[in-house]
Amino acid sequence: QWNNKYSTQLSISNYSYENNYSSIQSSPQSNNISIVGTANKFHSLSDHSIRFIQQYRNMKNHNLSIGFEETYFSTHFKNKNTENSSLNTSFITQNGYLYSFFIRNSWSLKNRWKFDTGIRYSYFDNLDKLYFEPRISIIHKIKQDLSLELSYGEHNQFIHKLIKNNNSNFDINSRFLSSPKIPPILSKNFQFGILWGKNDYSLSSFFYLKSLSNFFKSEGPFSFEDYLSYNNEALDLGYGKIEGLEIQFRKKSGMITGWISYHNSNTKYQLSDFNEGKLFFADYDKNHELKIVALGQIFNTNLSASWVFSSGRPFTSLENLYVESGSGYEIFSKGKYNNERVKSSHHLDISLVKNIEVSKVGIELGFSIYNLYNKKNIAHKRYNPFSRELSIKDISMFGITPSIFTKISF
Repeated sequence: QWNNKYSTQLSISNYSYENNYSSIQSSPQSNNISIVGTANKFHSLSDHSIRFIQQYRNMKNHNLSIGFEETYFSTHFKNKNTENSSLNTSFITQNGYLYSFFIRNSWSLKNRWKFDTGIRYSYFDNLDKLYFEPRISIIHKIKQDLSLELSYGEHNQFIHKLIKNNNSNFDINSRFLSSPKIPPILSKNFQFGILWGKNDYSLSSFFYLKSLSNFFKSEGPFSFEDYLSYNNEALDLGYGKIEGLEIQFRKKSGMITGWISYHNSNTKYQLSDFNEGKLFFADYDKNHELKIVALGQIFNTNLSASWVFSSGRPFTSLENLYVESGSGYEIFSKGKYNNERVKSSHHLDISLVKNIEVSKVGIELGFSIYNLYNKKNIAHKRYNPFSRELSIKDISMFGITPSIFTKISF
C-alpha cells in the first residue's frame, strides 16, 4: 500500500499433482497363479504462476485495476499395459505458457448503481492465438433493502479433463493442454439475482445459465495416446448447457442463527458421435440440494448443526457398457450414457467448539460428528473390468464419524 491512491499486489504460486495407479490381473491354474495382465498408469501436472496487479483510486467513484499474469503448465503421462502376451506402452509430455493482461474498473453512480467492468486478453503459446474475454456485473439498489444483480462473462479453458469413461480405478481427474488438435472450451456465463435484507434477516435468489462451445468427449475412453492421433476433423465438438437456481434464507443475529438454502441445477452435454447424438447428464450432475444450518452458543461453547439432502449422481447401467479386449481393461459405452442415478442421500452433522485462554494462550477445543444417525449413503458406482464379467458395486460415503481437534494460538 504505497499511499491512499496506489497499491500493488504481487503473488507467486506453485501447484503440483501426481497420480499413480497399478493393478495385476491373475488367474488360478492348478496349484499356481498365472498373471493374465497388468496395468500401470502415471500422470502429473504442475502449474507455476506469477501475477502482478496495480490499483489506482484517485478518480471519483472509480477504482481502476491493471494486471498481468504468466502461467507455465507442464504435464506428464505414462501408460504401460500387458494382456496375455501383448505389451502396450506410451509416454507424452506437454508444456505451455499462458499470458494474460486485464484491466478492471469498479465504479458507482448516485449510490444506486454499481458497475464492475473489465476486459481480459489471453495468449496461449501452444495455439499462437489471442483470446478476448469481456466481463461485466451490475448491481441496482431499488430500495434500501432490495437490490438486483446482473452479470455476464466469457472464459476460455485451456486445460481439459482427461475423460476416462467409467474407468473404475485410475483417478479421472487427469488433465491435458489445448493444442492445434484440441481447441479451448469457451464458456459464456450469465447470472441474474435479487437480494433482500432487513435487520436480522436476508433472502437471496439467483438464476444462472452457462453455455459451453467446443466441448468434446470421445466415444471410448479419451486417453492421452489419442491426443497424438486426434485432429480437428476427427474430434467431435459439441456443446454443453448448465442452468440452475439458488435460493437462500438467512437469520443473521439472535440466540440462534443460520440459513436454509436450496439449489436446483441441470448440466447436460450433446455431441453428434457420442451417446447416439442424444443429450446426456454430466457425471457430477445433481438436480437438487437442500441444506439447513443452525448456529448457537451456550456457556461460551459454539454449537452448530447441519442437515443436507442431495440428489444422487448419474451412472451408466451395465447393459450399456462393455470391455474391449486389448484396451488395457478400459470400459466403453454402447449408448444411453448416464441413464440412471444412485439413490438420493442425506446426513446430519453436529459440532461443538470451546474457546479458553490460559496465560495469554488461546486454546480452541472441538468435537464433531459427521452423519450422526449413520445413514448409509451411496456416493457413486464403481465398475470392475478385471473380473470374468463386467460388474458394478456401490461405493458408500462415510458412516457415523466422530472427530476431535484442537487449535493453540500464541
